[in-house]
This record gives sequence, C-alpha cells and structure tokens, in this order.
Amino acid sequence: MRLRMRLQNVPSPYRRLIERFVELLLSRFKDRIVSIALFGSIARGDFKKTSDVDILIIMKDLPKSRMKRYELIAEVLDELETIRDYLLDVGIYTGISPVILDVNEAKYFRPLYLDLVEDGIILYDKDDFLYRLLSRMQEYIARFEGKRIWMGRRWMWFFKKGNPLIELCGVKLID
Repeated sequence: MRLRMRLQNVPSPYRRLIERFVELLLSRFKDRIVSIALFGSIARGDFKKTSDVDILIIMKDLPKSRMKRYELIAEVLDELETIRDYLLDVGIYTGISPVILDVNEAKYFRPLYLDLVEDGIILYDKDDFLYRLLSRMQEYIARFEGKRIWMGRRWMWFFKKGNPLIELCGVKLID
C-alpha cells in the first residue's frame, strides 16, 4: 500500500486550500470527524489547472440526505473563497469536491477505496479508522490479484481472480 499521510508533493497553492479546508472542518466538527483524505488527480499528481480537489470526509451522525450533508459543510466551503480567488488570479480554476460519508456507511466496500489504496493521502484519521479500512481493502486487492492500468485517458482496475466490484458489494470491511 502506498498510502501517504502528508501533502509534501502537492503544489503549494493547492496545499494551502486543502490545509485550510481541513483546519476549518476540524474546528467546526472536531467531535464528529473520523477521517479526511485527499484522492483523485491532485493526490496522484496528474492534475490540470481545472482539476477539482477531491476530498473524502467520514463523519459521525450525518443526515441521510446528501444535500443536507453538503449544507452542513457549506459555510466551511464559503470561508475558502479568499483562497479560491487567489487561485483564480494565478490561473488555477479549482474547488473542493467533497464525498461525505457517515462512519457506518464508510465501513462497507466502495469502489472509491480501490484508488484510495493506490494514491490516497490521509489528512486526518481518528483511531486509524481509514488506515485500517484501506489496509483491509489492500488485502482484497491482493486476493483478487488486482492491478490498476492506465487506459487512454483514465485509470482502470483489472482483476485476475473474480470481480470485487460485484463480490464485495455490501461487504463490511471493518467493525
């Protein structure tokens, strides 16, 4: 597993946006935040000036509605506008794209976890929740003999033994 815990390879303008976002989340929701991780093109290092900053947020006691979850963090996103304005001034057209999961939902397999194992950057992880979850996911990748391959314009997963996208659907990865 190549999981990283720091943002040292993320360019400065993006790093400042990400660090501030995490600071604001933790100051507002410290008791509810379980894990925060960066994923996607910024984490991999193959981003463009128009790439979104993909962030996984795992929290306790979330509403069921996705819209209500976004409303919960809307004020935090609004507080990032000064940094976003600066990024726009220097030709970087980005924003935060959050995936917000309740801790109980997060315990179950999601295809997103495959890529997080490869190039996710854990930014906050109470009691190693996400690290344990992704370690378990790594075991499944090995069991299915999974390999991620660049195909044209995107990464694709291939498996020699079975299909975890089907076989792991509904499977609880950790307690």
